Amino acid sequence: MKKEDYSKISKVHNLPQYNELNRDFNIENIEEEDFLLVRICRKITEKIETIVKLLEDILYPTTSLTGLYESKYIEDRDKEKIYKIFKQLVRYLRYSSEVSFSDNEQENAVFVNEFYKDWQKLKPELQIIFSRLKKSWDTESSIKEDLSYLG
Repeated sequence: MKKEDYSKISKVHNLPQYNELNRDFNIENIEEEDFLLVRICRKITEKIETIVKLLEDILYPTTSLTGLYESKYIEDRDKEKIYKIFKQLVRYLRYSSEVSFSDNEQENAVFVNEFYKDWQKLKPELQIIFSRLKKSWDTESSIKEDLSYLG
C-alpha cells in the first residue's frame, strides 16, 4: 500500500497515522489498492487471531505442549487479566466478522479507529504477558517434569 493511498482515506475517516498502523499491522504489505479499509481490517484481524490463539493456549491448555508449559508459570491473578484481554480481543474478532459482511467504508473505518484506540491500551499489557512467557522458557526443567504436568 502506498502512503498516498492511505493518506486519502485517512483524511476522510480520521484514521490513525500510517506509520503507527504499519508498525503494528504491516499494512505496507497490502498490494491491491481497491477496498483498502477492508484489507486493513483484515490485517488487523490476522494479528488479533494470532494473539487470541496464544492467549487461549495459556487459559485453556488442552493439547498444546507450549500452552501447558507456559500455563504453569502464570499465576491465577495474571490469568484473570489475560482472560479480560482475551475477551476484548475476541469481541473485536466478532466485530471484524460483522463488518466483513458490509461494503460500507464507514463501518470499516469505525472498526479500525475503535480497535486502534483500545490497542494502545492493550499493547503494553500484552508486551508484559509475552515477556513473562518468554522468561518461562529460561526456567530449568526436564522433559519428564514438563510431561508430568500433562497428567
